[in-house]
Amino acid sequence: MVHTTSASTVFILAGSGTFGWDQVGANLIEKDDRALVLHTGYFGDGFRECLDAYGASVDVLKSELGGTVKITDVENALKNAKDAGKPYKMVTITHVDTSTGVLSDARAVAACVRRFSPNTLVCYLIPVMCPD
Repeated sequence: MVHTTSASTVFILAGSGTFGWDQVGANLIEKDDRALVLHTGYFGDGFRECLDAYGASVDVLKSELGGTVKITDVENALKNAKDAGKPYKMVTITHVDTSTGVLSDARAVAACVRRFSPNTLVCYLIPVMCPD
């Protein structure tokens, strides 16, 4: 889905997670764009590899097995990138990583990015049937 304001049109892409991250890489990433991948399992690896293939400069915040990336770690990465004059174009998050069963707090991540790096796009992989 692509959604920026309450007046925006929502686009739903029907396909696998790999289809979703390939669409992101092909359409939203340009060579040397900075991306921050929040890694909670297999899909984090795939998102990183895909963004690498499209020429992005990718940093990864990896959670402990079975856990989520700490919001304080996300805050610190966003602040450090902004302070260095190299903010992230994109933060990726897998809402439900089926390889680990981890459910990430998408709302908390979006709020964090809005607070510390409001021009950064948050890209989610979300299943059709999700708890939110």
